[in-house]
Amino acid sequence: MIYPLYKRQQSTRRQNQGSSLIETLVALIVLGAGLLGVLSMQVQSVSYMKNASLASQASYLATDICEGMLSTPSALNTYFINYSDATPSRPSCTSANANCAPTTMAQWILHNWRNNVASLLPGGRGEIGRVGEQVIIRIEYEVGSNEDGSRRTQEYQLITDV
Repeated sequence: MIYPLYKRQQSTRRQNQGSSLIETLVALIVLGAGLLGVLSMQVQSVSYMKNASLASQASYLATDICEGMLSTPSALNTYFINYSDATPSRPSCTSANANCAPTTMAQWILHNWRNNVASLLPGGRGEIGRVGEQVIIRIEYEVGSNEDGSRRTQEYQLITDV
């Protein structure tokens, strides 16, 4: 039996009816999965960028105190401080007429450095120690929190000969 052309087209349409809707849904699911992957990578990227920024700031602060130590070599022992030690009080060496001894100047530099570490880095604290002839500058700061709520920290170290 030979069907007329319009009846064949009509039966083909009935068989394909709804298939474009299923194809669209599959395409949307694949697109959604891809977008979730891109979103996840974006969140990780922001986290890594924040950590890199904090590490860069810690590096700058360590270099800053190292330069301060080089500017007052006769008062090198004044700079050694532990994490648990209180920040030294700020001496008055800010006026143009001030005649500050190297030890007083070192206290002023150390005071400003400890305050900068605390204010520029979240949970930031710094210490300076000596092992043999090398000076070790350590800066610890928070990079987030663990699942139990405890803080997760990162430590930057600069080991140098001054």
